[in-house]
Amino acid sequence: MNPIEIGYVARVHGLRGELRIVLHWEQSEALEPGRQLQLSKGDRTITGRIESARGAGKGTIIKLDALHGRDDAEAWSSATVLADRGEQPSLEEGEYYLSDLVGAQVFVGDELVGSVTEIACHPSVDSLVIHTADGQTVEQPLLDEWIEQIDPDAGRVVLHSRDGLI
Repeated sequence: MNPIEIGYVARVHGLRGELRIVLHWEQSEALEPGRQLQLSKGDRTITGRIESARGAGKGTIIKLDALHGRDDAEAWSSATVLADRGEQPSLEEGEYYLSDLVGAQVFVGDELVGSVTEIACHPSVDSLVIHTADGQTVEQPLLDEWIEQIDPDAGRVVLHSRDGLI
């Protein structure tokens, strides 16, 4: 499995070991029955196929074949949800998965600002969470007015200026 992060386990649902998953991108079709998922929490992982999936507000309730009852599922509350990159839609030229930016170095011109530690998905805009060279944590909204270039293959993000950092 070539994993890509797609969301997280919000909580356990019911007695059968179902999980309520919140996706980073609500319109994703990654949680279809038959697809393989990996849950990761700390140094533990588990892989299974989706037996069933149904909408639940802003989340999706799924049943994984690797979880047998509520007790099994409880151990995976707040886990990261990963899907097989090979089962995701092909990307067009210039497109990338946000999770591919985690670990990228962030620059203004040739000056290193820091590195991306995570993606913050806010209702109005997604942002890069950047750990700066001086130890601060800041966010940079992913908007064209602030971003000059994104090269996920090179692990590099170039900002127009430091003005958008919050």
